[in-house]
Amino acid sequence: MDLGLGEPDFADPQRDQILGNFDACSAFAQKYVDYVVSDEAPPARSCLKVLDDVDQGATEMQIYRVVPGVRKGAP
Repeated sequence: MDLGLGEPDFADPQRDQILGNFDACSAFAQKYVDYVVSDEAPPARSCLKVLDDVDQGATEMQIYRVVPGVRKGAP
């Protein structure tokens, strides 16, 4: 998953893969998402708080909480 900008956009290029763009500061995430699991670090200005690091086989994943009340363009 790409922790990029904007509203979520997901695709399934193969049967066993899901590719997505996710912005924790987007209106969608702020309203509907509480937690995120990813194997990529978020951008420095992200609206995510790291809760834990988890090893899944050879992959290190992070569990994040979406920080409520933080929205793009908000003062």
